[in-house]
Amino acid sequence: MIFLQILQIFRNLAANTLPLFIIALTLSAVLAEYFPLRSLDNLQKQIGKRSILFTGLFGALMPATPALRVLMAEYARQGGAGWAPILTFIAAAGAGAPALLMTTAVGLPVAFLRLILSVLFAYFLGVTAMRFMQPQLNAAYIESDLEMLCDREFCELPTSGITKLGTIVEAKNIWVNFLNLARVTLPWMILSLLLASIVSTAVSGEAARSVFSGPFAPFKAALLGIPFYFACGTDVPLIYVLLKKGVDLAVVVSLMLAAPLVNFPVFLAAGRWLGYRYAFAIVSFFWLLSSAIGVFLKLISLK
Repeated sequence: MIFLQILQIFRNLAANTLPLFIIALTLSAVLAEYFPLRSLDNLQKQIGKRSILFTGLFGALMPATPALRVLMAEYARQGGAGWAPILTFIAAAGAGAPALLMTTAVGLPVAFLRLILSVLFAYFLGVTAMRFMQPQLNAAYIESDLEMLCDREFCELPTSGITKLGTIVEAKNIWVNFLNLARVTLPWMILSLLLASIVSTAVSGEAARSVFSGPFAPFKAALLGIPFYFACGTDVPLIYVLLKKGVDLAVVVSLMLAAPLVNFPVFLAAGRWLGYRYAFAIVSFFWLLSSAIGVFLKLISLK
C-alpha cells in the first residue's frame, strides 16, 4: 500500500535528518547569542562599503532566516549601511550555518559547494545592486518601522532581539533562541520530509529526470520553493531525494540556492520593506541568478 510506503520512507528520512536538524538549531541558537543579531549593523560600521564579498561570507555563515535578515538589513540601513552589502547579506540566505550543517547529510562536497556558490550568488547580487539598483532603491526607500516588518510566522525573533544591547551569554537565552527557531522552521522541515517521501515513493527516477532535463531545467527547479519557506536547511530532504532519483546536481543547485529566497514569505517581507514592485524585482533576480548558476554548472557537465 502506497501510504505505508510513504510512511516508511518518511520515518527513515526523519531518522537520518532530524538529529542533524536538532544539532543545527542548537548551533544556531548558540551562535545567535555569541553574535548578536544587530551584528550586521556593527559590521557595516566597521568595514563601511568596502567589502561586499566579506559581507556575503558573513551572511553565508550567519544563522538567520530570510525574514529575520530583512529586519537586520533594515536596522543596518537605518544605521547608514549601503544597499549593496545589506542585499548581499540577505541573498546569502541560500546557505547559513544550519543549512550548511544539514547539507552534510547529502555529502560534504555538496555542503562545501553550497557555501561557495551562496557567497558568489550574494556577491553578484551586491555588485548588481551597487551598479544598477542603488539609485532607484535610494529614491524609493522610506525608513520602515521594525515592528511592522516583523512577521512572527516567518521570523524567529521579535524586533527587541535585534536592537538589544549587551554581550552577556546566558543558557536561558540560548534555549529561547532554540525554541523560537524551532517554532519557525520545524513545521517546514516536516513538510519537506513529507514531500520528499511522496516524491521518493510516487515519482520514478525516469520521471524525475525527464521533468528536470533540458536547458531550462534549472529555471524550473528554482521555482519549486515558491509556496514554501525552506529556510535553515529544511530543503535538504527534498534535495537528497532528487539527487537519489538521478536529477543532475547542477539542477539541484538552482533549487538549493533559490528555495530559501524565491518564495512568498520572502516576497511579503521584502514588500513590506521596499514596496512590492521592488520586492518582485529582487525576488525575480534571485530566481534568474540561481537559475543561471545551474545552467552554467550544467554546461560544464557538473555531475
